[in-house]
Amino acid sequence: MLALKQRFKSQSIVVMGSLITTRPVFIIYLFLLLAVMGTGIATQLPISIYPPIDKPTIRVTQNFSQDSHDFYINYGQKIERSFRTIENVEDVEATYTRGKAVFFVNFSWNANSQSAKRDVETIASFYQAQLPKYLPATRVDFFDPASENYVAFKSTQLDTAALSSLIKNALIPKLEGIEGVGAAWVSDASSQQVLIKLKPYAMMKYGVSLATVINTLTFNEVDIDLGRLKSEDTGDIGINFKLGYTSVAEISAIELKSIAGNKLLIKDIADVRLEKKDADRFFYFNDEEVIAVAIWPEPGANMYEVSRQFIELTQSFSRESSDILVINNPKQFIEEAIINILLAIALGMAIAAVVVLCFYRKLSSVLFICISMPLCLVISILVMRVLGVGINLLSLGAMSISIGMVVDSSILVIDSLVYQQQQNKGKIDLLRLIQSMTNEIRPSIITSTLTSIVVFLPLAFTEPLTATLLKDLALVTVSILVTSLFVSLFFIPALFLVLKPQAQSKLSGQSNNGISVYFLRLINVIPTAKWVFPFVILSACIYTVVELIPKIDLEVVAQPKAQIIDVHVLFNATGLAPDRKMAIIRPLRQEIEQLAADKLKFIYIDVRKNDAYLSLHVKNYDDNAQLLKALSSIDEKLFNAELSYEPWITSSLKIKDYPARELLFTSASDSQNRTLLIRAKAIVKASQNINRVKIKPSDRQVDEVNLNLKSTTVDSLLDDRGFARELDQLTLYVKHAVAPQKLTDITTEQGDFPVYLSVSEQSTKAFDILDTPYEINGHKAFIGDLVTLSATRSWREFYSVNTRPTFSLQLWSNPGVTEAQIDQLVALLRAELGDNSFAETNPSTEMVKGLESIVTAFIFSIVSVFLVVLYHFKTVARSLAVMSVVLFGITGSVVSLYVFESTLSLNSMLGMLILVGLSVNNSILILDFYQKNQAPGKNSINVIGQSISRRFRSLLVTNLTTFAGMLPLAVGFGPGQDILKPLGISVSGGLLIATGLTIIVFPVILLWFKPLHSAKISTPISPSALIGSTR
Repeated sequence: MLALKQRFKSQSIVVMGSLITTRPVFIIYLFLLLAVMGTGIATQLPISIYPPIDKPTIRVTQNFSQDSHDFYINYGQKIERSFRTIENVEDVEATYTRGKAVFFVNFSWNANSQSAKRDVETIASFYQAQLPKYLPATRVDFFDPASENYVAFKSTQLDTAALSSLIKNALIPKLEGIEGVGAAWVSDASSQQVLIKLKPYAMMKYGVSLATVINTLTFNEVDIDLGRLKSEDTGDIGINFKLGYTSVAEISAIELKSIAGNKLLIKDIADVRLEKKDADRFFYFNDEEVIAVAIWPEPGANMYEVSRQFIELTQSFSRESSDILVINNPKQFIEEAIINILLAIALGMAIAAVVVLCFYRKLSSVLFICISMPLCLVISILVMRVLGVGINLLSLGAMSISIGMVVDSSILVIDSLVYQQQQNKGKIDLLRLIQSMTNEIRPSIITSTLTSIVVFLPLAFTEPLTATLLKDLALVTVSILVTSLFVSLFFIPALFLVLKPQAQSKLSGQSNNGISVYFLRLINVIPTAKWVFPFVILSACIYTVVELIPKIDLEVVAQPKAQIIDVHVLFNATGLAPDRKMAIIRPLRQEIEQLAADKLKFIYIDVRKNDAYLSLHVKNYDDNAQLLKALSSIDEKLFNAELSYEPWITSSLKIKDYPARELLFTSASDSQNRTLLIRAKAIVKASQNINRVKIKPSDRQVDEVNLNLKSTTVDSLLDDRGFARELDQLTLYVKHAVAPQKLTDITTEQGDFPVYLSVSEQSTKAFDILDTPYEINGHKAFIGDLVTLSATRSWREFYSVNTRPTFSLQLWSNPGVTEAQIDQLVALLRAELGDNSFAETNPSTEMVKGLESIVTAFIFSIVSVFLVVLYHFKTVARSLAVMSVVLFGITGSVVSLYVFESTLSLNSMLGMLILVGLSVNNSILILDFYQKNQAPGKNSINVIGQSISRRFRSLLVTNLTTFAGMLPLAVGFGPGQDILKPLGISVSGGLLIATGLTIIVFPVILLWFKPLHSAKISTPISPSALIGSTR
């Protein structure tokens, strides 16, 4: 069996050598053809910052007219329950404020985004149909704010209202037509509305009630569908009874009733006019009002192409009518980040070529390497297309980290060819040269490539978070390594035969084995030294890893630094007029400019109904920490608002920003929970270890007026039979006296306008409505005769998770804050609030599971590599010796992350995973040569010295080129540098330390083993034997 296996091995070597020697030009052209195809396909791959994340969150915005808590009881709980029944829904969060509920439907991993949205839309439309039709339509969209493309327009020729209307009609349809756009939006400026202002005294004069007016207007605005008329010639024809009004004049002329033969029209009891309506949301670029335009790509869309078309269309529009201000442009960020990664790849290849030139001092060797690197990368693009992998920072990062690894095999082939050529002084023919090279290094190349590949296999069984984030990087790296195997075993030898480089007289860079032999003899003199020395080194490595890992910050995945800081301004009062809002914002903006004017490009202001955002666009990413610290010194009490600060990252990875801790207040009383929540917030905000606090629901209250019925007076005016009906009419009347109520929308030649109905002008003071006249059961009175008003305050917001009222406090710690310090803060809260006042949860469970799963993958990777090594070397003891150097790589990686203040994330832990394969390759090279030349009677020390001497150059060059490929990532530059920097630091630092310790310690470990029996030694097969075996 052994002889048969040996003969098969010999035959495969001969066939491989014959193919290379007889068809070298064909092989070269084949690989170049694949490279050209890969280059062409590269232009068709989708481009984004990160790979797509299949964990959709659908946002539903529902408007209503009743009290927020009543809406929660009557509708909200049912809606949440219905959303929970959708397949793959993890949880449903809902926030209820006055007149609006926002639901966040969070789906699990690998849920189809489009199917998820359709299911949510179906349920949302069902409940929308049960609400009054005058309410705005329910809005359903994907919640991914970091993906938005955002510009602002200003014009010297048009006012903001005209500019907004022009954009809505001319630009928005084009933006919605971009492939991959999920939604397009333009802000409204001051718009117009139709206001029907009823005259209370005229209503009393003609005996017209508010209910009569509403019923008449509602009847006239409805178009009645009378059914379908069947026709033999034209088929079914829809028949509609058109009653709708289309102008202010038509509304004014609607007949209410007839009095003594005369028609009573709306205009007889009301003023009907088209008037200006202030927008609920407006925008400023510094001090100038602008119109905002934004789009949001659908999940999985080609982010770069969507952004490119968006910028082109908006710039084309601006050239015709206005000036454009780009607020958020993912295209620019993607271009800068990807160009910098491509530069890192080019720089890595250049450094690798210089390393090869320094050691081989021959341009032909450098040429081989310079061709093999881009060749492997572009051919791997074919595999990327088949596997559905696009161009993003992780897939390009895989190319960058693979630069050194792809040349490892090529360097071994070149080194072997040059060595064989020099040893035989050019007397050996090309076939024998290729066969000798193949026999010598093919097993090592295949084994080392397999060890680098199998480390990625366990990633397929990790948590969805880990598998999704690292899938692209793993697939691209594996495809490049497989490509490099074929390039090194076929393309490089074929190119060598075509170019026929001259043999070198001296192998430059070849190490003398004298130092190694002297060191090994010194170790061997002391009886226990060969056991103690490796044990001490390995123990020191274990101690270092255990000691340093807790001191390194944790994060899910490294992301780029924020280029925007959002200052959230929550006004203490609700319903403020625009000028009062700006009276708060302008002094705040001036304060910010005084603190950090030299660090800011501009300030963009988004003013909403009850809050505002000041987006600070920074000049330099590195100034964020300093700027946040400066902002925290602002006294919010000076601005009559609550201030909070949050970094905002363009095109950030769609993963939840997990807080360090979350506290859930679980008292049976909602009021007590709110009280505890407010006290806890004050304690946490005072801590120097916390940089951000978020509570749900909001602790803000709003001013309200309670209407109290004067029962004695009302009872005297009403009889029992009409009491309920009259009371309902009184409530409706007061509601319209307080503020105009939306009735419907009309479409006119001038555009679409909302129609509002009020009993009188909107009062500036709530108590003014007491002077409004009202007729009740034939008795003329004033509202103040029937009710009293009392001022009160109520909570602004109500928060629910899966139909349960929830009171949550989330806190984010400053960099460098330990778990023990957070535990101390939680203990302080328990001491102040009570032991049972809240429950502590770990919101980062998904993150922890992701990190734990990659640790598990790391263990299985070690086992997988061990099995490959065991198959190659056949003995458990020697395979374990090879695997011992894995600890050197891990130690180097941990030390590097700690020294350079990086993070322990999926990025850096993937680096450790890669090091499992890279670090054992060094020991495989040494042990492989040692086994082939070891024999009974030979001095083990001399054989080990020869092994190091023979493999020293290729070992050093391969590791230096891998380090060179990683160095640009480890140093980092450009906006996307922080994404791959932990990976670069982890691999480059770990590889350097692993290489150094392997060269020093592994030869000593080899002294533990006695020579193998000659029958088990994989001795080199001579070229003559190979030729003879084919006869």
